[in-house]
Amino acid sequence: MLIYKINKREQPAIKELNRLHRIAFGEPVTVSCSNCHIKAYRKLLSLTLKELETMENQNFKIKKSALIEYPARSGQFYSASKGIEDKVAIEYLKQFPQLIKNFETYPGSESETKVLDLSSFEKVEEPIKEKPLDRMNKTELQAKYKEVIGDEADADLDKKDLIIAIKGK
Repeated sequence: MLIYKINKREQPAIKELNRLHRIAFGEPVTVSCSNCHIKAYRKLLSLTLKELETMENQNFKIKKSALIEYPARSGQFYSASKGIEDKVAIEYLKQFPQLIKNFETYPGSESETKVLDLSSFEKVEEPIKEKPLDRMNKTELQAKYKEVIGDEADADLDKKDLIIAIKGK
């Protein structure tokens, strides 16, 4: 149905096509040929709904000339046509702040100072990996005992007894 309206050059359909094309590819539909709108429509059809939604809701837009591989050497690439989720862009920029130049727009890019403020976004925190009990020294085990049991450990307990008490709780 939409293709029919685009073919007939109905303004609401052309306007929506231009809006989606600008979101997805960062530029309006070229009108230099007779079937440019049809080509643009087919180009949009190649995108998944998830990719389109991501592109529309993103605060970080990658420059057309940039290709970002993140995490490094992972084989996961982001480009202007694919887009990048805000969470991934924030992680990327925390590790490589100098590469802000790869983004066309980002929060704060509209201001004269172009300062990137990541504080308004959700903090991405690494999960704390706890040291295994069998690798802790006696002092660490006594602290863990107090944390888990809620009481001071007897000084005469050895490492093995502390581990058994902690695991038993």
